[in-house]
Amino acid sequence: MTEQGVLVLVGAEALQLKDRLEASGYTALVWGAGDRAIASDGQQPMAALVSPGQLPQVGELRQWLGALPILLGVTEDSIASRELCFSSGADDFWLSTSAPSDLLQRLRLHLSLQKRREEHCSVVVVGDLQLETASGLVRRGTRPIGLTERESS
Repeated sequence: MTEQGVLVLVGAEALQLKDRLEASGYTALVWGAGDRAIASDGQQPMAALVSPGQLPQVGELRQWLGALPILLGVTEDSIASRELCFSSGADDFWLSTSAPSDLLQRLRLHLSLQKRREEHCSVVVVGDLQLETASGLVRRGTRPIGLTERESS
């Protein structure tokens, strides 16, 4: 099986998918609130899967992962669940009651979209400092750096 990349798992329902994700070629890492130094042989995570009930973690993950995909688990497919998912800062949702194949399909879609965005976005790297020229996002290591409007123009 070829290595697909590193996924961050948050919460019990996401952790239950670990074996299936690893069978699909992903490296699964467990994340808890406040974790910043997760690493897998130096590879950076490419997405996060967040269990239902772990909604408060989405904001911290967004700060850490930047624009990388975050998929939030929901227990029911309703307008209210979708609105809660998207208003939390997650990119998409997955039904925790559905088969893992649905989650894998959504994950592949977001990773494909991310790859296309990265191909169009040039990144200037100096040491551990990264500047995405298209978006103006700046990172030192995994930590985002906020710039003023003047600094980012």
